[in-house]
Amino acid sequence: MKMKQIMKEWRAYLKESIADQNELYHATNFPPEYFIDGIDPQRSSGNGQGFGFFVYRSLDRARNHLAGTTYKEVEYTGEIKGNGYIVVIDEPIIPENFDIDYEVNGTLLVKYIISKGDEFLGSSGYSEGIKFDLIKIMPNRLMFKASPGQSTRKRFNIDTTNVQMVYAPILQQIIYSKPKLLEDFELFTLDHAQALKYNGSKIIMPKRIEDLSGNVLWQRN
Repeated sequence: MKMKQIMKEWRAYLKESIADQNELYHATNFPPEYFIDGIDPQRSSGNGQGFGFFVYRSLDRARNHLAGTTYKEVEYTGEIKGNGYIVVIDEPIIPENFDIDYEVNGTLLVKYIISKGDEFLGSSGYSEGIKFDLIKIMPNRLMFKASPGQSTRKRFNIDTTNVQMVYAPILQQIIYSKPKLLEDFELFTLDHAQALKYNGSKIIMPKRIEDLSGNVLWQRN
């Protein structure tokens, strides 16, 4: 069966199974009133990653994000300054609606680029106005070099164990420069990525909004 047909049937199945979708969690200091009239992904600038409403698959990870411990695999301790809320959505996780969070899932992208080898070699990305070229792909890291005359920092490596947030825009630009590989990457990583962003075309309604103790403050009818 051709790949296009497989993707078409897969997306149709997901759309028919909305009720079976896992919940997704967004942590925020904004009060429930900010969301109960609908969530517009164009409201968020995405911190350099483009517009989108950022969510986690794990409730604890969403809570930890609010506590400033986004990347730690620890249970929520309740140590939050000020008010905090969890906005729960249940939109179907399909490529038309969601993109991965390249800051949190940078390791997945680095591994994917390594797996494709020469298909990405020579690709470029920008960080703070400086152009960096991918000059070498090794088994567990990528080597970048700044274009001549653009930076005093001529080279740096991105490995698979600790992808710093500052490198996320470079990695995102590289994968976006290869549309076919981008589709392949996102199709298979949407099932595994722990952090996503909703960037669909429609305004969506939350399923419910809770405080950090799990008390429901608002629920969709």
